Amino acid sequence: MTDRTRTAERVFRFALWAKALNGALELAGGILQLLTSSPAIQAFVARITVHELTEDPTDVVAHAVLSFGRQLGAPACSELCTSSFTVS
Repeated sequence: MTDRTRTAERVFRFALWAKALNGALELAGGILQLLTSSPAIQAFVARITVHELTEDPTDVVAHAVLSFGRQLGAPACSELCTSSFTVS
């Protein structure tokens, strides 16, 4: 094998492991979100951003995290959850 193919193989293997790690973290996060209540998620996000917001009330990143936490903790059920489906 040449140096170029060895390097390409190393990059490929690294990308493959990074993708596997990303998938595992997404799966763990999804399970954690499934098992955690919405108020608990919102309280956690508020707890991790409160210090930064007391130091700088205009912190863009802290406000973005807080907004994301509110959306993540909000019930995701829409009209599809409440409508009844009929099977023909």
